[in-house]
Parts: sequence; C-alpha cells; structure tokens
Amino acid sequence: ISGNTDFSAVTIGIFPIGELISAVINFLLIAFVVFWMVRVAHKVMDRKKEEEPAAPPAAPEPSNEEKLLMALSAQRAGVGKVLAKMTRPNYMDLVQDTRISSIISPKDLVANQITRYVRALANSEGSVVESLYKMMGGQVEALEFTAGPECRELLDKPMKDLPLKKGVLVGAIARDREIVIPDGNTCIREGDHVVVVTKTTGTDDLMDILR
Repeated sequence: ISGNTDFSAVTIGIFPIGELISAVINFLLIAFVVFWMVRVAHKVMDRKKEEEPAAPPAAPEPSNEEKLLMALSAQRAGVGKVLAKMTRPNYMDLVQDTRISSIISPKDLVANQITRYVRALANSEGSVVESLYKMMGGQVEALEFTAGPECRELLDKPMKDLPLKKGVLVGAIARDREIVIPDGNTCIREGDHVVVVTKTTGTDDLMDILR
C-alpha cells in the first residue's frame, strides 16, 4: 500500500526498524479507508431517513354535527340499530326527536358514575346505589338497589300497600335469574335487585322511596 518505497533497509544503530515503519503506514492507510467508508454509509442512511414520508397526522374526531349526520345516514340506509355519540347537551333534544336507537353522552356517563360513587360513600350503611342513570336531561333518574335486611319496612309487603313518594316508580325487580315487572300485588324480597325510576333527585337509599 505504501507504494514502491522500501523501508526495510532503514535502521537505527543496530536495530532494523524499516519493517515496523511499513506496517504502521499500512495500518494508518487501512484505518483511514475504513473510517471514510463508514462515514459515507452513515450519510447514505441519514439521507434515506429524510426522504421517507412522514406518518400522516391522526384524523380529528368528527364534530357533533358530523356524528348526527352519519347516524341519520346510517338510519336511512337501513341499519338496524344506530348509536349516536353526543357531547353537546343542547343537541340531545334534537336527536331524541329522530328515530336513532340510542344516544351516548360521555359526559353524562362520567357524571352518573361519579354520582353513584358519591352516594354509595354517603350511605355505606344502607342499601347503596349500585347503578345510576340520568334521563331526559337529568330530570329523571333510574337507580338500582339491592334490598337488604335494613329495608324491613318494605320487604314482603304488596306494592299497593307501600306508601311510595309521589313521582317514584318501581320499574323492575331482578330476583335470581328472573326479571319481575311489578304490579300492585308484587312484594320486594330480601336480596332482590330493585330498579327505581324517580323524578326526585338525591335518592341515596331504597328506603327513600317511602314517604
């Protein structure tokens, strides 16, 4: 690599160092060539990365108006069940006037869960609220309770004999694997899951349905 130059005859005193000089020069030349090749390879790789197209940005979430139009279009197309997700309360009445199957409001769902949790904490000794749903813009609440021994005043008594508050309706009773739609002769038993629909807000306990 060092050309026609012959360093084999070079000596220092009695020590021949010509071959050592040739080896050092050859090593430096090889190291320079390898360094240059690695540097060129890095430049080529960096250039390819710059030329690669950037990932497209995530599509924005459709607006409430777009969601409503999509739901109505799906309904007109003959889709059996259409769910509309609404985040603006002032659109809820408009959607309810259509024939859309169900309306989902994330804000209302979160508010229902928080309210249920807070009421359960406030009434840890009674029949706590197991499920809570607000309807008609929050004017009506549907609550689920489990009838425990603390509800003895309303257990095993016909519904017609219970002094229910005005605006309170016992909508359904889940007993074992059976769903009972109550009438005047139906009795609530211990362990029943009772669904109460009421226009009175702040119902924390199953006993609150009585006057």
